[in-house]
This record gives sequence, structure tokens and C-alpha cells, in this order.
Amino acid sequence: MTARYQVDPEFIVNLENAVFGALTQLVNTHPVMGLSIINEASRAPSWTRLRQIDLRQVVTFTHDVDEAEIAAMIESAHQTSFGNLNSRPLWRLVVLSPPKGGDSIIVGFFVHHAICDGRSGVGFHVDFLKALQSSVLLSKRFPSVIDVPKLPLLPPLEEIHPLPLSAYFIATQIIKSILPARKDDLCWTGGLIRTEPDTTSLRILFLRSEIVNRLSRLCRSHGVTITALLTIMIARVLSRNFPTYERFTSITAMSFRRFTDTPANAMVLYVSSFGHRFSKTPRSGYLDCGGELNWDTVKTCHQEIKTATASSKNSKVGLLKFLNDYGGWLRGQVGQKRDHSFEVSNVGVVDGGIEGGKPQIKTLLFSQSRNVTGAALGFSVASVKGGDMGISLTWQEGVVDREIAEKVLADLDVQLHGNFSDEL
Repeated sequence: MTARYQVDPEFIVNLENAVFGALTQLVNTHPVMGLSIINEASRAPSWTRLRQIDLRQVVTFTHDVDEAEIAAMIESAHQTSFGNLNSRPLWRLVVLSPPKGGDSIIVGFFVHHAICDGRSGVGFHVDFLKALQSSVLLSKRFPSVIDVPKLPLLPPLEEIHPLPLSAYFIATQIIKSILPARKDDLCWTGGLIRTEPDTTSLRILFLRSEIVNRLSRLCRSHGVTITALLTIMIARVLSRNFPTYERFTSITAMSFRRFTDTPANAMVLYVSSFGHRFSKTPRSGYLDCGGELNWDTVKTCHQEIKTATASSKNSKVGLLKFLNDYGGWLRGQVGQKRDHSFEVSNVGVVDGGIEGGKPQIKTLLFSQSRNVTGAALGFSVASVKGGDMGISLTWQEGVVDREIAEKVLADLDVQLHGNFSDEL
């Protein structure tokens, strides 16, 4: 989760100390920031609480950064694995400062998905902003090596929620796991699952606030959400860029915080997902992704989202308790056809602070590493209240052609900037 902060010049002069002070506050607030993993690659990994964190080992400062370098920094950060787990936490920070005279910094928070979901990244930046707004950061010196407090961990999802599964749902999943899946050769899901090259490709799209406001008004007038509109528009763009295919599938991330009374800014992994199916021609159980944009289709997608998120019953995350060897199951997917064409993960709108005040979050970009066994294309979305919407597109190199992926994002940009004025 990468944010642009507008700050006073005094912050930039004392940037390292201010960042170390803010991180000290966050480590003292969020227990997972003091964790690491023992025996990560084994069948029985376990958490370990670090005694100390050397912030110089997990925070990288780069000065005099040009705007054109930011995307490359984020893409590069997604290539870097979390090493030295006996002494380092499961997160790292990249801080970019502008050339002399600039008033903004870029803070990229990169965290292991084993401990945090997308909303956790938002929680980090909201609390980081609060810490930066404290005057003590500019009046006190903070050490680079900090002690990790013994904070109680929030329970894992399976302990805080029953994750109910019906007998019918379990039976259908067992049958699917036993019987060979019928291949739909007319459904595009990118290249087969592969482990190499283990490289994340990233492209970024920012929608200016006036476009976001217009789309929001338009969605409200039709009784739908931005997520539903984005999902349909992405499917339509794919249908045009892959003309030899008839069908597409998507997966949408879903937060379980609403079912667990978990605070919005808590750093946890409480997520599941649900899917949609699309067809260029009318087909029962599929959403239309051909022809002109049909708002009835967007409304149907919106209703599918409402239905899927209204209940915690029969969520696929509840099936994980039946897996004895999760790593072995993942390795068994190599060489298989993917289940989904694309993923949409929208963490929503974030309050960036008082308008005109400093520090303030001006833009927020949510991005994810390539999902080796997941959807071919990953769209991650985040917005700042009253500001821009950031959309990142990531894919594993070799799974999707680079030129096509770039064209998909460019076409989506055109579609989202389309003239809807006659409908408002």
C-alpha cells in the first residue's frame, strides 16, 4: 500500500527521524508488526515474536526521486521476498523524498499476506498519518533499533468466526476435487499456472477526483457501486482484447471484518472471496460483457456482490481447515488451467486528513504481487476521500502478454473517462 503524503519542509529535513518515530508508535500498537515466521516452507510453520527490530534493515530511504521512478520502485519492491526471518519482521517500508523544494513524500508499505489483508494496509497508513501529525516527532530523537512489546495477537479468522459450511456446499466441493474439471476452451484465464518466471509486472492508472466524483454520482443514480461498475467494465475490456474467447470469470475480495466486529484499522488477515462469470452472448448464469454497456448488467453484478457479502456462510476460506498440506496442494496446481480471468480488490475510500492540513494523504495506491495460482490479471483499487482513485494492474510475467495487459489498462482508462453526462 503506497501513499503520497503532503508534508511541511521541516518533515523532509528530519525525514528519517520522523519515520522512525512514527514506526515506533505503530509497532507499539499493532502486534503483527513484531512477528516473523519460523520454518516458513515446512508443513508446520509457526509465528515468532521478535525481540527487537532494526528499522535500518527494513526501511529504505531514497532521496531526490523523480515522478517517473515511483512505479518502478513499487514494481521492484514486489519482486523482493521477505528474507532473514529470524531477525526481521514480515513488512518493510520504502520512503521516497522529492527533489529540493518538493512538499510531498512517497511511503510504500509492503507486507506479507500471511499477516495482513488489503484493509490492513489502509490501517497502517491511517495510523502512520496520525503519528506524523504528532508534534513530538519533530522535538525528539528516536532510535533506529526498537524493542518489540509483548502485545496479545488478534485471533486468526477460524478462531474468531465459525465459518459455517452447509453439508451441500461441502459435498459439491468434494465432488469438484475428485472429478476432473471440464475445461472451457472458450473461457480466457491467461497462461497455465507456473512458478517461473517469478516476476511481478505492474502498471498504474490514476483517475482524477472529478472523474471519480462523476462515476460515483452515476453509480448512485443507478443504485450500484463503483466495484460493480469496474467489474463489468473490466470484463467488457477483456472481451474486446481477446476476441477469440467467449467467456471470462472474475474473483472479488471480501472482508470478514463486518462479521467479526474487528476495528477498521486493525492489521489482520480476515478475507475471503466470491466470483462472477461473464459471456459475450446471452447465457444463463453469466453476466453480459458484449455489446454496449448495459446498466441492468451492472445492477445484476451489484446484486451478486450484495448477496455474496450479506452472509458468512459457505465461504471458501472455511474449506482451508480440511487441507493437511497447504503447500503440497498449491504445488499440485502447477500446470493446471486457472480458475479466473481477473481479480478485483477494492479497499474503498480512505480519509486522508483535513483538507489543506499537513501532513495529509493525497493519493493512495493498493497493489499486490503476482498471484501464482490465482487470477491472470489483478486489479487493486483504493481512493482518497475527495481525491483520486488509484488502480493498479499486476500480473505474473509470462502468464499474460505485456502489450495486451498494458492495452487492457489503457482501454479501461478510456472507458472510465467516457462521456456519461447524458445519463446524469
